[in-house]
Amino acid sequence: MNWKRTHRRAGQSAEMAILETILSTLSFIFVLAAACVSPWLFGAWEMWWFWPFAVCVFAAALCFGIRLVAGGSPLRSHRLRFSAAGTTTAVCFAVFVAYAWVRAWQTPVYMDAERSLLLFATPLLLAGVIAIGFSRAQLRALYLAVALNLLCLGLYGIVNHRITGSSRVLWVQTTFTQYSGRATGAYFCPDHYSGLMELLLALAIGILLTPYASGSRRLAGYTWKFVAAFAAVVALYGVWLSQSRGGGLTVLAMLSVAGLVWTAGFKPAVRWGIRLGGLAACVALLVIAWSSGSAYVGRFKEFTPSGASTFDEARRQATDRIMDNPRYGMYSAAVRAWREVGPWVGIGPGMHQHLWFHYAASPDGDRAKGIWPTRPNAEAHSHQVHNDWLQLLEEYGIIGAVLFSAMAGSLLIVLIKGYRSGTKPAVTLGAILCFTAMALHSLVDFNLQIPATTWIFSSVLAAAFAFIQRAHGPT
Repeated sequence: MNWKRTHRRAGQSAEMAILETILSTLSFIFVLAAACVSPWLFGAWEMWWFWPFAVCVFAAALCFGIRLVAGGSPLRSHRLRFSAAGTTTAVCFAVFVAYAWVRAWQTPVYMDAERSLLLFATPLLLAGVIAIGFSRAQLRALYLAVALNLLCLGLYGIVNHRITGSSRVLWVQTTFTQYSGRATGAYFCPDHYSGLMELLLALAIGILLTPYASGSRRLAGYTWKFVAAFAAVVALYGVWLSQSRGGGLTVLAMLSVAGLVWTAGFKPAVRWGIRLGGLAACVALLVIAWSSGSAYVGRFKEFTPSGASTFDEARRQATDRIMDNPRYGMYSAAVRAWREVGPWVGIGPGMHQHLWFHYAASPDGDRAKGIWPTRPNAEAHSHQVHNDWLQLLEEYGIIGAVLFSAMAGSLLIVLIKGYRSGTKPAVTLGAILCFTAMALHSLVDFNLQIPATTWIFSSVLAAAFAFIQRAHGPT
């Protein structure tokens, strides 16, 4: 009876309140499926399980839209008021998606353009549903579900690697011999498994570095801190087993950012003492690791010169090894295509893999003179650039890169301001570290092109964004 009266005071009939509750619950279930079930089905990669989970995202948005059309107003009931940075984020969000949509229609190979568009549109759509349509209880439940699911994914990757050597992914026998000896988890690529573990580490650090607060429901309580400590160990071990070079460097950057944030409120003498001590400990551990015979460390040593008698010879060896790496070939091809085809609007969404054959070889060849290029790059086909930011620039041009960067930058400002104001510090710090992880690792890989990873990432950021915007709203 009190429930009915509450909604009548809010201007809703009991029937409308029931309808809104049903739609809100369905929306939550669909979002949970996209964010938590999809990574267990090979990351919802498009040739396997993408569309069932994309439908879940669309269904969640449909339920949210019906709530608005039927008279429900999440904006009013949640008292969501966008800050200036929050408004900028929302506007850039809408403008970028509109721009991407137009560029997709202008692209010759529409199926691949559609894939690229959906890789941006579905996580952004998911974030909008979460940020505007979810209640605080739903935000908290989603955040915990994502964190615990990442922990389970990490444990699965470790156990599977110990039992099968990652020769199987779920029920499928793998054929990617280039990843032999590296943990892959529920994905086929160890670098993408490392990306998931970086997200897990970010959420764990956010909880661990939040001052203790009593109450069983608080993330800063002892129970959740114990779970977070265990999750951090699982995440670090998962990255180590994946042998991802980008993952290892990203973890170091994350720990550095976390250390700077954690010590920011200390007295100067204590702050710098801890920071310098942490730096010394990190250097010592790196020296010990470098001296070991670990296969993981050996992957880093591939780029270091050996047997050089002079500095110039060592530099030449290091340069040759970097240029012989497949990533260098993909980066140089992407830059050439971007410069020659369309610096402002890009070559078109999803077109990298089609223009690769034209731009893969180094530009020092001459067909008329019968001179072969120094690097033909004819041994493999590049579907992705292995650098999300460079591929964004290549395919969407300067305009797309600026619009996306403005959206990402304004969102980061919202998160930082929210953390400084003390709004859900465990959640906001976790989101900041997730942002750091994906921004850095995407410089050498394409984690942001794995649908499940992008949906997890957008769910975490959207939950933190919503908590911050509702800081003065009702409980």
